[in-house]
Amino acid sequence: MEPKRVPPFTAGAHPRARSAQWVAPVLVTHLDGIERALGVRFARSPSGSLLAPLGSGKFGTVFLTEDGRVVKITTDDAEPVVATVIHDMQNDARPWIHDPARAAAVRIDRILRLPERIKQYGSMVPVWIILREDVTPVGKNMLLPGPAITALNEHFDGWVRWFNAKDRPDRMRASIMHVMNGWKSLEATPELADFAALQRRLWNMGIPLMDTHSGNFGWRNTEQGLQPVVFDLGGSYPLTYRTGIPPIDGQTFERYYPWYETLAEIDFP
Repeated sequence: MEPKRVPPFTAGAHPRARSAQWVAPVLVTHLDGIERALGVRFARSPSGSLLAPLGSGKFGTVFLTEDGRVVKITTDDAEPVVATVIHDMQNDARPWIHDPARAAAVRIDRILRLPERIKQYGSMVPVWIILREDVTPVGKNMLLPGPAITALNEHFDGWVRWFNAKDRPDRMRASIMHVMNGWKSLEATPELADFAALQRRLWNMGIPLMDTHSGNFGWRNTEQGLQPVVFDLGGSYPLTYRTGIPPIDGQTFERYYPWYETLAEIDFP
């Protein structure tokens, strides 16, 4: 008789754990393999069960590791593409040169894809594993300055307008101007100058980084003080997905969104 398999964390342990139950079967099957591949263990309680997730959303769930980093398990197939690009930027930059990818985004250490898909929201989707730096989320005790929050929200609102107009070409160019105005605000805000520079670099590569409201930023402790960095790279849509992530099943992961061609015709001012 097959032994009963139980979720690695208890639903009642924390409200976020209840919203993350989609990931429990994934961890029941793949936890050992994920830990071996990453070379790090998920943080556990004294009883040996995993700690409740640090956060969970529609597509992703984040767990603390024993060495103080975090593992994000996500089905947002844009996020690992953006994470791979930023990982390469962070590792290609000379250490003694100030680089926006290191200054404005969390450090990305590893990206993996599980060998099998899961059913989520009616579709069979791949599952991605991202090992990254942990940062303190922007919250009521550590707020960004008002102008920075205004600039981020203006930029994010522009993307919402554009996304909602994606099937209306007559509205897309008008809505993208809201994005541009928000981007100018980012560039003019000292706390977000590095992030604005990172946005420009990604844009020039055909990667509009969209889900950049203030709730997706955190604080990194540096010798110069607290530094705001973006930690959630989901909700971003490269014109073409072509990852350099070594897939377990040997297949290249590609997806193309024709209606994002509109973005390719527009340059940042």
